[in-house]
Amino acid sequence: MIDFHAHLLPGIDDGSDSTETSLGMLEMWKEQGITTICCTPHFYANHNTPERFLRRRQEAYEKLTAATRGEESPELILGAEVHFFDGMSSSEDLPELCLSGTDLLLLEMPFTRWTDRL
Repeated sequence: MIDFHAHLLPGIDDGSDSTETSLGMLEMWKEQGITTICCTPHFYANHNTPERFLRRRQEAYEKLTAATRGEESPELILGAEVHFFDGMSSSEDLPELCLSGTDLLLLEMPFTRWTDRL
């Protein structure tokens, strides 16, 4: 079973606040039969650059995977929950925000009423 939307990576967004919390979350997922988790921290283009986001995501991923060494754990796939932003369809950075090895993007639509343009 795959969880396609998880805020598992420690200290990167409103999900897990620490490596210990992430390890506990991983254990619960494992107990529920989850074999693959897509780690999708929030990406807001108006608050972050792709380079900074990708660096922080990688650091959080490495911290978590270092803590799970030797333990059976679900497979972790890196991605992002990308909040819609103007110009995203032509953004050269979009492929790096997709789920690793795919062209699948978790898109978060605006929290306001959608216009015809959207």
